[in-house]
Amino acid sequence: MEAKPRLDSEQRDPEAVKNLDLLRSALDNLAQAISVVDKDLRLVAWNTRLFELLDFPREFGRPGKPLADFFRYNAERGEYGPGEPEEQVAQRVALTLRFEPHCFERTRPDGTTIEVRGTPLAGGGFVTTYTDVTAQKRAEEELRESAQRMRAVLDSALDCVVTMDHEGSIVEFNPAAEQTFGYRRDDVIGKPMAEVIVPPAFRESHRRGLIRYLQTGESSIVGKRIEITGMRADGTEFPVELAIARVPGAAPPLFTGWLRDITERHALEHQLRQSQKMEAIGQLAGGIAHDFNNLLTVITVRSHLLLDRLGADHPLHGNVEQIRRTSERAANLVRQLLAFARKQVLEPKVLDLNAIVTGIQGMLGPLIGEHIDVTFTPAPNLGAVRADPGQIEQVLVNLALNARDAMPKGGRLILESANVEIDAAFMRQNAGAQLGSFVMLAVSDTGVGMDAETQRHIFEPFFTTKGIGQGTGLGLATIYGIVKQSNGYVRVSSEPGRGARFEIYLPRVGEQAVEGNP
Repeated sequence: MEAKPRLDSEQRDPEAVKNLDLLRSALDNLAQAISVVDKDLRLVAWNTRLFELLDFPREFGRPGKPLADFFRYNAERGEYGPGEPEEQVAQRVALTLRFEPHCFERTRPDGTTIEVRGTPLAGGGFVTTYTDVTAQKRAEEELRESAQRMRAVLDSALDCVVTMDHEGSIVEFNPAAEQTFGYRRDDVIGKPMAEVIVPPAFRESHRRGLIRYLQTGESSIVGKRIEITGMRADGTEFPVELAIARVPGAAPPLFTGWLRDITERHALEHQLRQSQKMEAIGQLAGGIAHDFNNLLTVITVRSHLLLDRLGADHPLHGNVEQIRRTSERAANLVRQLLAFARKQVLEPKVLDLNAIVTGIQGMLGPLIGEHIDVTFTPAPNLGAVRADPGQIEQVLVNLALNARDAMPKGGRLILESANVEIDAAFMRQNAGAQLGSFVMLAVSDTGVGMDAETQRHIFEPFFTTKGIGQGTGLGLATIYGIVKQSNGYVRVSSEPGRGARFEIYLPRVGEQAVEGNP
């Protein structure tokens, strides 16, 4: 029998021993654990990291140790627990037996995650590396959780969040942006932002601004909050508040914009300015009307005295009578101005508005003409309000006359009442409204309607769309003043060709209406 060569180093080639020691030293300095088995699946090479990482007994580290011993040892100490079923282990063993490349991860009972990567050797056998990827997996999980949190923030944000890359293409589009602009996220990712949400008139300046920033780092909008114009999927344009910032650390650069539709804010600002303007006009009109009323009182009294002294046959009697009539007409205008300025003396009572409307309904027919159909839909159990009954009747008459003029060829005048609760949402859309319980009286017509510009001025004194001599422009101004003086709120909605609707809101009171009110 041929004797096997001895393994002790003194019988070996010194150069081979040196190379073998260098190889072992190199293997021992690897961060990975490594093992090499021959075609019979017996251990032929390894490094010390193998026993440190996988916690095998040191005596396993000898040439010729069967790989099956390692599997058996792991099974005996419970390494293959519920998280690693036997069929998975059997599959890995089968891959090894067939000398097929494979890579998998296994988590040991102590929580350490090991990546196992097997590579077959050309002459038979296997090289297997074992890498501790616990920190990497933890970092990946933290990154995944961070991404999920960021996704949740984006998805729940009330503002639009749109991110674009250095080429101007959209890379992020959150649900708020989908709702505001009318696009689905998947339909706009990768598309130029300038062609999606920027109106055509501003696209070129958008492109130039991006190029200038990339070349010089200078921008008129990055890092600032500005107002711009956005465009929805249907092509409509609307005001947008934009704050844009460069994403830190992103290379190539990324830019994230936070956008908010401020259409409602603009409308409220306009309503507030309009309300302030009406207040200023009211103060001016009230002051002038008060002083003018004093002058008219003198003229009226003097004209009455002159008429008493002059006989009916006196040559000047007709002139003085004309002065008296003119002064009374002027006094009526002054009263309307005082009503607008909320300086009339009120005689408020607890009223049932249904009774008020019912009482005056019979008079409205002859007043506005038979060519207009009048209907009234009263709300059951309508709450009471505190107001001057004469002034409420004046409001109804003025609105009816206004509707009559808007329906020269006939139409419908619809009166309605209702109990309403004004909440914060209503207040946000209607400057000047107050929280609380109200009674709403609505007067609608099917007339010519009004455009937005007309609606902005309808409550201003002396504003009228009628011809010269056909109206004083004080009817709606008087309504505004009466309602305001009764702590109420008036709202109008109208479109050209679709009629108009005036809604009067008066505070509801917890008292019974005075019996005998009309």
